[in-house]
Amino acid sequence: MTMTLSTKLTWISLALTAVILTSFVVWGSAIEQTFSQDASAETFERLYAIGWLIAMGLLIGDILLPVPGTPIMAALGIVYGPLLGGAIGAAGLILAALLGYGLSRWASVKAARFLGTPAEREQFQGLFDRYGMLAIIASRALPVLPEVITVLAGLAPMKLSRFMLAVVIGSVPAALLFAWIGYAAAEHAWWAVALATAIPMVIYLLLLALAKKQHQSTSSI
Repeated sequence: MTMTLSTKLTWISLALTAVILTSFVVWGSAIEQTFSQDASAETFERLYAIGWLIAMGLLIGDILLPVPGTPIMAALGIVYGPLLGGAIGAAGLILAALLGYGLSRWASVKAARFLGTPAEREQFQGLFDRYGMLAIIASRALPVLPEVITVLAGLAPMKLSRFMLAVVIGSVPAALLFAWIGYAAAEHAWWAVALATAIPMVIYLLLLALAKKQHQSTSSI
C-alpha cells in the first residue's frame, strides 16, 4: 500500500516528536540541572567574554538535544541585561531554526522522490507558504513544536524569506521577554509563555493588515 505525502509527513512528525520526548525522558533531568537558570547565569558570569557564545551554542543545540531554552535566555538577561541578553537569545533561536530548516531542506532534496509525487510536494509547499508563518510564530515559545514545524517547513520546502520572517517575529519578542524576566528576577510561569506567544501573533497580524492595506492602496492607483 502506497502512503500519501500527508501520511508520510504525519509519521515523520510523530517520529520526531517521539525522539524529542525520549531525549527529554533520558537526559532532560540532568540537562535541566546542569543548565538551570542559576547554574547558567553563574557560568556566563564566570566566562563573561565567551559566555554569550556558549549560550548561543546551547540554544542552537536545542534543535537536537533537550536544552532548556527558557532558563538560558533568563540567565542571559541576568548577566548581559535585558536588551543585549535578549538579542543574544534571539540570535541563538534564529540560528537554531535556520539549522533545522537547512538540514530538513537538504534531506527533502535527497529524498524528494520518496516523499511524494511532484504534485503532492507542490501542494504541500503551497500550504506551508500560506499557513506556515502562522504555525511558526505561534509555536516559537512552546516546547517540542518549534523543532517539528521547522523540520516540516524545510521538507515543504517553505520559501526561505517567509520562514525567516516568521522565525524573527516569533523569536525576538520571546527572547527579550525571557531575558527581562531573568534581569528583573520576576516569576515566570504560564503567563510568560502566553505573552511570548501572543506578542508575536499581534505583530504578525499588524504586519498582515499593513501589507493588505498597502496592496489595496497600490491596486487603487
